[in-house]
Amino acid sequence: MSSTHPPVTIVDEDDHVIGSKDITQAYIDNDIVRISRIFLVNNQGQVLLQKRSDSIERWPGVWDQSAAGHVDKDENYEEAAYREMREELGITGDVVLNKVDYYFADEELDNNERSRRFNAIFVGTYSDELNPDPEEVSGTKWLTLDELDKLIEQDPKQFTPGMLASFIRARPAITKLVSVVK
Repeated sequence: MSSTHPPVTIVDEDDHVIGSKDITQAYIDNDIVRISRIFLVNNQGQVLLQKRSDSIERWPGVWDQSAAGHVDKDENYEEAAYREMREELGITGDVVLNKVDYYFADEELDNNERSRRFNAIFVGTYSDELNPDPEEVSGTKWLTLDELDKLIEQDPKQFTPGMLASFIRARPAITKLVSVVK
């Protein structure tokens, strides 16, 4: 991520806001950040995935959930979720998101840094046009849950670790949503 990104929210081990700083510095300092993750389902019961741009620093060129991103300074999880859908996918229409899970993750990154973050997972329905930002997204695809399960089983490395962890947690809510929209 470039340093042009607004400061992100820094939290303590109980997810209480303690400040904000540049995202690159937050990772260097091993700070805990907040992430919003969104899974969108269309009116055919398919889940939207986005392929991360090759120019993105972390996990370039791999598949991710519909949209996701850090919670910026003075934002809450839900505000960040809606902003990320606008920025990454060009979604400006009505989408109702429901928060379905929340968890802490602590992962070691390739460069010996750690990624410590609280993750809020949202699901919602969306079937209109997408206008992805090519700086962030190199492609999108809609998949049934069965198709997504098969891809994950065949080659989990084609997905970000955060997507895999959050998909497991969001799957019951996604399954329920798919049964409602079909």
